[in-house]
Amino acid sequence: MLQPAGRRQLFPLKWFRARTVEGAEFAATARKRAGEVPLYQSPVRLLVLLAVSIFFGETCVMLLLHLFPEPHPLVEAFLDAFMLLLIVSPTLYFFLFRPFMHHLQRQQQSEAEIRILSRRLMAATEQERKRVAMDLHDHFGQVLTSLHYSLEGLRDALARKGMDENPRCAEMMTTVRRLGEDIRSYAACLRPAIIDDLGLVPALDWLVGELGRQHPEMRLSFRAMGLKRQLSPLVAEMLYRISQEALNNAIRHAKAGKIEVGLLYNHPSLILTIRDDGVGCPSVASGHGLGLWSMRERSALIGGSVRIAGKPGAGTLVRVEVPLAEEGEGDAG
Repeated sequence: MLQPAGRRQLFPLKWFRARTVEGAEFAATARKRAGEVPLYQSPVRLLVLLAVSIFFGETCVMLLLHLFPEPHPLVEAFLDAFMLLLIVSPTLYFFLFRPFMHHLQRQQQSEAEIRILSRRLMAATEQERKRVAMDLHDHFGQVLTSLHYSLEGLRDALARKGMDENPRCAEMMTTVRRLGEDIRSYAACLRPAIIDDLGLVPALDWLVGELGRQHPEMRLSFRAMGLKRQLSPLVAEMLYRISQEALNNAIRHAKAGKIEVGLLYNHPSLILTIRDDGVGCPSVASGHGLGLWSMRERSALIGGSVRIAGKPGAGTLVRVEVPLAEEGEGDAG
C-alpha cells in the first residue's frame, strides 16, 4: 500500500531541518569562537590587516606630502616614516598590543586562581592527613592497647588455673604489639606531631633517622646550621613535605648509598638541600614527574624556588630556597 507523498517526505524534511539547525548553530559557534581569537594568534589575519594598514597609510602619507612644497629627500624620508608610523600605530595598538595585554592579564589571573586553589587543596590535604593520623593514633591505638591487655589477662588467667602458657597467646600478643608499632609509624608519616610540638629541625632529624632505620644499607645524615627562628606552620609543613618527597625519590629511584640533608639559614633565606650519590633518573634530571611537580608547587606556595641538578650516574641535588620574613618567625624551626 502506497503512502501519501506528504507522509513519505515528512521524515526527510524533519531530518533536513534538524541538520540545518545544527549546522547553523555550529556555524554560529564557530564564528563566535573565531571572533574571540585575538589577531596575534592568527598570523594570516594579522598580516593581511598590517598590509592593508600600511597600504592606506602610505597612500595617505603620499597625498599629504604633495600638499607641501618639495622638501629635502632626507626630510621627506623622515616625514614619510613618522607619518606612516603615526597612522599605523592605532592599528597595532587596538588589534595587536591591546588584545595581547588583555590575554596576558587573563592568563596571569588564571595562574593566580590556580595557585589559590592549589594552596587550598594542599591545606585540605594536610588537614586530612592530620585527621587520619589522629584517628590512627587515638582510636586504633586504644583498641590495640585494650586487645593487648585482654591477651595479657587471658595469659594470666591460664597461668592461675595451672595450665601451660599457650604459644598462640604469646604469638597474638607479639602480633598486636607489632601492629601497634606499625600504626604509630604510619600515623607519624602522615602527620608527625613533632612538627607542631618542636618544629621543623627536630621533625627532619626524626624523618632522616626513621628512614635510616628502615634502610640500614644507606647512610643518611642531617645537619642544620644557623636556624634560630620559629618558622610559620605553613613553611614548616611545606619544607617537611618537600624533604619527604625528595628522600623518597632518592631511596626508590636513585639507588643511592649516601644521602645528605642540610638546612641552612643564610639571611634572608632558608636553604634546604638533599644530595645523593645515586645514579640519578630521567624524571629528576629533566625536572618532570608528579613528585617533582608537587615539590615545585609547595615551594611556590611559600614564595620559594626549587632547583634540581642531576645527571645519570652523577647523583642528584635538590635545592630549595625560601625567603623568610623579617618578623614573625623566631626559635628553632
